[in-house]
Amino acid sequence: GCLATRELIDRGCKNILVMTSRKPISVYMDRFEGYVRALTQKGLDASHIHVSYLDGLHYQDAYDEMVRMLDAGGFSYDGIFACSDWLALGCYKALAERGYRIPEQVKIAGFDDISITAFNAVPITTVRQQVDIIGRLAAEQLLRSLDGEDAPAEPIRVPVELVPRESTRG
Repeated sequence: GCLATRELIDRGCKNILVMTSRKPISVYMDRFEGYVRALTQKGLDASHIHVSYLDGLHYQDAYDEMVRMLDAGGFSYDGIFACSDWLALGCYKALAERGYRIPEQVKIAGFDDISITAFNAVPITTVRQQVDIIGRLAAEQLLRSLDGEDAPAEPIRVPVELVPRESTRG
């Protein structure tokens, strides 16, 4: 979340909306915390935190919420950090249908690097996880647990990387 939000700020965004889950799902909570951390690191205070909480985490949920926000008027965001690529794609579709130019008027960043983001009409900037490494480490830990070994005392962190694309860079 921090990488995606920093990208938006570094590309000139001053009013960034984060779209995330209303449910306390750890990965979404971590991504939200990264969003807040990036704002703080860039010297922006709590008045710059803008959140749209969703009950669902699907493309349609993001699309419907974005349509609701746009139709209500007063949409003033120049950046959106969607906590998953499906949410980012839903936001993109609603904005594009209403004539917003991405990235000139609104920049969008997602998370997960699902393949379709690279092939969107405007490819979506995203954060890539190393799912192959995550899967391998999880399987190794499961096997150790089955052998009676204790789980590591500290969480295992696998680095992520920003994949910049046209939705933030043009």
